Amino acid sequence: MDGSKRKSIVRKIESLPKGSITMKHINGKDYEYWQHSENGHQFTRRVKGEELDILRVQIEERKRLEQLLKEDSITRHIVEPHSDVQIAGFHSLVRLGDDLKRFVQPVKNFRTREIYELLHDYIHGLNNDRVFILYGLRRTGKTTLIRQVILNMSEEDQKQTAFLQALPDETLADMNQDLKQLENEGYRYVFFCIQHSFPTGNLSVFLESMGLISISAMAEP
Repeated sequence: MDGSKRKSIVRKIESLPKGSITMKHINGKDYEYWQHSENGHQFTRRVKGEELDILRVQIEERKRLEQLLKEDSITRHIVEPHSDVQIAGFHSLVRLGDDLKRFVQPVKNFRTREIYELLHDYIHGLNNDRVFILYGLRRTGKTTLIRQVILNMSEEDQKQTAFLQALPDETLADMNQDLKQLENEGYRYVFFCIQHSFPTGNLSVFLESMGLISISAMAEP
């Protein structure tokens, strides 16, 4: 599977609903329910008719695409050459160099919000060995905020910056390996976008490892 195809599959997965359809037997009748989790919370809602049919197809398609990613053992990274650094395989989708510049350009004319200054000052402050966690609901502007921060970096800082997006089948061990590799290759600013949950204990270990890099940020939906 080539990089563009894998990227397309990831975008498609993100657009499809999570969870499963379950059957409940209540007062002698069967009812279908859509069960899914968001930000560590479990949600259940009854569905029927056309909505049920559409949801069932979409959930099955999401599972099929996720299985395709798991079976793909050839291309595990999407990168472009970055300076003179030789890039080895990453588990996450990685944006560096020219690819990163193209990624942040769409927000060039966007208005910045008040929180932008807080994040900018935090990243460029004197104490640069901390982890910044940016979290919130989907489509509230977290990735846009990070793009703006990267866009307004100096040319030199951008060369030391990486944006990583975790894949659905990725583990914390995979992400930790990517972070260590970036540290070894001299990257200073790492922005990690994570769109699925992990056990709290494992996440704590992961956050400690992120401190290996001078500045790290993570966006959670």
